[in-house]
Amino acid sequence: MTRQLSNAAISELGLCFSVFFFYRCRLHDSANKLDVGIIRGQAVCEDSCVEAHRAAGWVGSNVLLWMLPLDARLSIVRESEVVPQEIVRGSWKKLMFMRTMEVSSRGWLTDMLPAVRKIGKGEFSLVEVYVYERELARLHRDNRHVKDKIRQQLQLLRDKGIIDFAGKGKYSIRP
Repeated sequence: MTRQLSNAAISELGLCFSVFFFYRCRLHDSANKLDVGIIRGQAVCEDSCVEAHRAAGWVGSNVLLWMLPLDARLSIVRESEVVPQEIVRGSWKKLMFMRTMEVSSRGWLTDMLPAVRKIGKGEFSLVEVYVYERELARLHRDNRHVKDKIRQQLQLLRDKGIIDFAGKGKYSIRP
């Protein structure tokens, strides 16, 4: 199924954009499958996700999709199938709160989400998140209290409805 992504089609989705990037890629396992989506601009806040290119008279950037957390990507077309509008809208609204955050806080959050996702379970413990302490410390070298920051970010994710706190250091990811 092919569908043009015009300004009218984007407006039809009912999404409010400030800064965003479109991506289009072919899936490696099939030359006939196509993914098209939007990258939330607020998620592209670390130099590690962007390669800058300079040439005579212009500056360009490549966003390194593989380095972005899955939550930063919003699929419009997944494996050549158009994603229903209500799913696109719901996914977009889920992380809209990041627009009002400071860049340093967004950086922590965009690093915490992949750590939680890497655990690979719907339910996880604080101890399982602490496994990523060294990785998070490397990404945020100025922070000397990484475990405290991990707990703070989990509280933020809970307050924003991304995860649920089940008590005694146990959490679950909301669908």
